[in-house]
Amino acid sequence: DDDDVAKEADLSAVALGKLKPNKSGPGNVANLINKNFPREGVILMGPEMWCWGAQEEKEKDKKTDQLKGTGKYSVALQLPSNKYPNELSAHFKTQIQRVTDLVLDAIISNYTDWFPNLSEPPTKHTLISMDVVSNTFYQNPKNLDSGPTMKVKLPFYDRDGWQTEVYDEEGKPLFERTDQNDANGEPTGASPIPHIPSGMIRPLIRCSGVWFVNKKISICWAMTQCVVPKKVDR
Repeated sequence: DDDDVAKEADLSAVALGKLKPNKSGPGNVANLINKNFPREGVILMGPEMWCWGAQEEKEKDKKTDQLKGTGKYSVALQLPSNKYPNELSAHFKTQIQRVTDLVLDAIISNYTDWFPNLSEPPTKHTLISMDVVSNTFYQNPKNLDSGPTMKVKLPFYDRDGWQTEVYDEEGKPLFERTDQNDANGEPTGASPIPHIPSGMIRPLIRCSGVWFVNKKISICWAMTQCVVPKKVDR
């Protein structure tokens, strides 16, 4: 409910771990470690906001130079513009920024691991001006009438399948992780994708760490649950 959305995220026990090679892909990764809940990272409940629907991420095929699907999905969450101020949305954006600041402070403290070519510690402004930080709410300076957006992953793992659960506003499950297998353990092909169209949702998102690829810092947010109001046509 709104009281949960309005709570301050407790970041006192959260720290960014050491930068290590990414075992499942290119680049390096640093986990966001929550000492109170070791496997959780940071979890934030968002207010009702616009979602641009589940979209498959694309990448260029090295042989054809054409865009192709990766099998990975994400959603773009959008907050109201400044023309329509909303206290809960502003608070949610502030919580995201607090996590971003925590990450940047940790990187600055250990900058030689991240940017060994720099002769002195960078500032937050320097990192942002270097355009190396992504995955936080971004306001398009050319369109101030549009609210800020942020991309959030819909996590899928080969071993465990989809990790995003979808409910209606009465708590009825539209997709649960257990839906992916039948009573005999056989795959059903069920996924959350059809249940996350463009429209209003209330997301529960989790930050588990930071990817560092090609000198770019990507803060990893994933949607673990969401509520889709009935008024959305699905």
